[in-house]
Amino acid sequence: MNRRLLVALAIVALAVISGTVLAQPKEVVIGVIVPLTGPAPGTGQDCKLGAEFGADLINGGVKAEGSGLLGAGWNGIPSLGGAKLKLVFADSQGSPEVGRAEAERLITTVKPSGTMGAWHSGVTVAIAPVIERYRIPHTTISTATELTQRGFQYLFRVGVNAHQGGEVLFQYLDWIGQQGKKWNKLGQLHEDTAAGVNFANAVEEMAKARGISVALRVPYSREQANMDSEILKLKSAGIDVLVQTSYTSDGIIIRKTMRKLDYAPALIFSQGGFDDDPKFYEAVGDDANFGSKRQLWSPALSSTKPILKAVNDEFKRRNGRDINDNSVRYITMIQVLADAMNRAKSVESQAIQKALVATDLKAEQVLLVHGVKFDAKHDNVLGKAMVAQIQERQPKIVFPPEAAVTKPVWPIPAWSTR
Repeated sequence: MNRRLLVALAIVALAVISGTVLAQPKEVVIGVIVPLTGPAPGTGQDCKLGAEFGADLINGGVKAEGSGLLGAGWNGIPSLGGAKLKLVFADSQGSPEVGRAEAERLITTVKPSGTMGAWHSGVTVAIAPVIERYRIPHTTISTATELTQRGFQYLFRVGVNAHQGGEVLFQYLDWIGQQGKKWNKLGQLHEDTAAGVNFANAVEEMAKARGISVALRVPYSREQANMDSEILKLKSAGIDVLVQTSYTSDGIIIRKTMRKLDYAPALIFSQGGFDDDPKFYEAVGDDANFGSKRQLWSPALSSTKPILKAVNDEFKRRNGRDINDNSVRYITMIQVLADAMNRAKSVESQAIQKALVATDLKAEQVLLVHGVKFDAKHDNVLGKAMVAQIQERQPKIVFPPEAAVTKPVWPIPAWSTR
């Protein structure tokens, strides 16, 4: 091979290498759809703070090297030459119509490599056909069963679905029974949009499989301002295990009505929603105490996952509050998308989608209590939950026993004794 040919080949190789370097993006855009106004602004703000913190973790602004946490020690997406994540937020206002329009606007104007959201299941149901039409990878923590039953290829549920979130309730009730504590009638109170209906259906199915009948199911409109009739029905029926699915504004009305009408069942269990929102605690104060909820996070888990305390401390230093179920799920969704982009070595949506299908993250790599691995429908097969009871206005883990930080108060104290 003569010298001229060698020089020519060297120039070509250098051009290819230079072109590859030049082709690496400086930033990768992710669209984030959350309810920043409307009936759940506190929730939306927590989601936003979580997404921002997750992006900063990936971009090198959160120091957690040596922890095993995905993104710790990164300075942008490694396989993309350190490209930084850039988040563009859109406000769903808690409205399916607005959420769908915002998803379309984000996709067509800012050209994101991936999107995430929208917290409200009803909004995510409206968004799903849009992201499928544009073939944009989308992660969600919305629980509605139907989201993964319609063959969507670009939607991935990172958190628990309705059945996984409800399963822990029945495990908890079994454990309560083993402690010698009794209950009689199970009933449901739920708002009538996708989240409420799907979770109520899941609870009925799981109860039936265990030979338990749901004595009463009371749906309501999220917009209604008076809950007297609904609470009186539950009280008259003697419902002492109440499964409640509510968002913030209706959750506040319900708790105040319970006090007014002196209804205190032995257990109130929610899948989150109203009792994830700081606004709920501001509105009802100590009346929030003793409700129980599905829980996906706790700084107390740092005994088995030490990095949690350090990360939570940094989050609290920045934002003046602890990580909660909303913020931790949005941090984790950022981790999941960043991991897929890194393995895909691409910002192209189809390459990221294929990488998401192959996701296999262990619990120690993410902040949630569970890891992330998708089945054929794109549900997270590793999804699981704990039970927290609100004590001193804070969710404290009471189940499973190995994760518990305190004992549950059972039954809920009567209003007259508080």
